[in-house]
Amino acid sequence: MAVALFGSNWKVVADNVAAACPLLPPRSPKKCRDRWVGYLRPDINWGEFTGDESAMLQQLVLTPGVRWVDIIEIYMPTRTVALLKKQCKKLKLRCCMSPGRRRSF
Repeated sequence: MAVALFGSNWKVVADNVAAACPLLPPRSPKKCRDRWVGYLRPDINWGEFTGDESAMLQQLVLTPGVRWVDIIEIYMPTRTVALLKKQCKKLKLRCCMSPGRRRSF
């Protein structure tokens, strides 16, 4: 993996990925960083959210001034923005539906 070799110098990572995979379209340094942070980082927890995590997330989302990045950096460093947003969507759907009824789309 290029990040293991070159660290967080995303320009060098992008150049080396492009050289290693000439048939693929080249990635920008920003795209390399975003892919690493959002998908490839080895410490990402892809498992289901626990009840405590869901409750904390629900409370934090309702707190004025709290940003996604703040939640990740301070409270849930092994989650990504995409995972948090997906969980929020799940929580909102559950809260909006009355028990025993399913929403049809």
